[in-house]
Amino acid sequence: MKKGTILASVVFVALLIGAALSLSRKPERGITRLSFATIDKAGIDKLQITGPNPVELQKKDGKWVLANGKEADQTAVQNALDAIPKIDSSDLVTRSSERFAEYEVDDAKGTKLVAWAGAQKVAEAVVGKAGGSGTFVRSGEAVYSVRGVSSYLFSKPVSSWMQLKIFADAFDDVSRLEVALHGQPPYALVKKESDWQLEDPSVAPAGFRFDKNVARTLVSSVVNLRAKEFVDAEPGAEATGLEQADLFAFVGKDGARRELKLGKAREDKSLFARAAGHDDLFVVQEYSGRALRKGLADLREMTLMKLETEKAAKLAIRDGKTELVFEKQGADWKIGRSTEVVPKDFELDPAAVLRRLNAVKNARALSITDPGETSGAWKPSGTVTVTFEDGTNATLAFGAATKHEEQDAYLARGNADSETYVVTKYLRDDTLRGLQSFKKVAQQMPPQIDPSALDQLPPEVRKSLQEQIARQQQMQQMQQMMEKAKESK
Repeated sequence: MKKGTILASVVFVALLIGAALSLSRKPERGITRLSFATIDKAGIDKLQITGPNPVELQKKDGKWVLANGKEADQTAVQNALDAIPKIDSSDLVTRSSERFAEYEVDDAKGTKLVAWAGAQKVAEAVVGKAGGSGTFVRSGEAVYSVRGVSSYLFSKPVSSWMQLKIFADAFDDVSRLEVALHGQPPYALVKKESDWQLEDPSVAPAGFRFDKNVARTLVSSVVNLRAKEFVDAEPGAEATGLEQADLFAFVGKDGARRELKLGKAREDKSLFARAAGHDDLFVVQEYSGRALRKGLADLREMTLMKLETEKAAKLAIRDGKTELVFEKQGADWKIGRSTEVVPKDFELDPAAVLRRLNAVKNARALSITDPGETSGAWKPSGTVTVTFEDGTNATLAFGAATKHEEQDAYLARGNADSETYVVTKYLRDDTLRGLQSFKKVAQQMPPQIDPSALDQLPPEVRKSLQEQIARQQQMQQMQQMMEKAKESK
């Protein structure tokens, strides 16, 4: 046998041996696929999360709790559990530990997740930042890009894992609410069918107009109250003010009585609170306190007017020495009288008259005044009077300037009752606007485009502009037809 043939045979045998060894060798520790898809998430009873936002969650008696025993937000935990089987990818990004920091799956920035089912560890991974096609997740030394998973599902402040909703009850399960604000007369709200009302209307003064929507919002604010945070160290009764607190109470669906006490404010304006049956002291946001602290006077209806705009026949606006009157002639509104000179080219916009009528109808006050504050001092500075088809009138009158919580405001009276209210300066100024606010504004048409100028444009651009020109011409034609129809009347 020739030497060349012998050499070739030796090389061939060596290659065969190398291939065999290669096939028989176990894969390196780095896996080619990361998958938790087959994990039974219902069997998981403990989650350990370390990293920027460490937390430990454990399932006890069917409920998830934190390591300190406080109840966890069951929805937040379930969202994390739902995400675990979604960690399923073969999109390998790197095996280089030098790049772990780049993808935030290193020990410094990564969020390590360990899930347990009893004593068995069923899932372990490090979740990093989001990339172009998914979130980077590391298992061992391999980093994968995983779709449908976000690091926020696992890495969040402890407060975001806590159950911050104070009562488990649903709004529709409550039919009665007791309110006793410190130093004020107590009252109770009851639900009749779908509306809330005072259980004892006699607790309200004569002529009191009850706002069922405000009452509904109050009940919802109590039932759906959420804590801002729980307080670990009790600052004492003097600081919390809970010994002379505002009290709210209702009966849950299970027949048990729920109580909430609302106390003093902290330096950050959040308010101390405690619920019966809960040992934990917590605080609520300032805006939550405002929503809860509704005395009987705060349940007053603040609309100023009662009128049917469709029956209006005349609208008269008077502001000082200026007067503007509109009269309805058939189906159209016309200027009946104006102290302002009406320009020859002035065209009235009937829709503006209707908008003003609706503004008058929907006018709301900020607060009601103490009768002693306006006794003998009422003098209208501006009025809007609506005359109806039967000849009756309804007037919204504005009085002197005043202040409401350091903001400019005005006194006002309407036909809803005989009380004097405080309204915003904007409401007065907007309602008493004069002639120019009723002028019809011509619709601004886009500039004409010469079709011949489009020849040098790319076909797709030319087509788009041609379609715009066609729409513009249609709008012009429709406007001309409307004007001709109007002239023929």
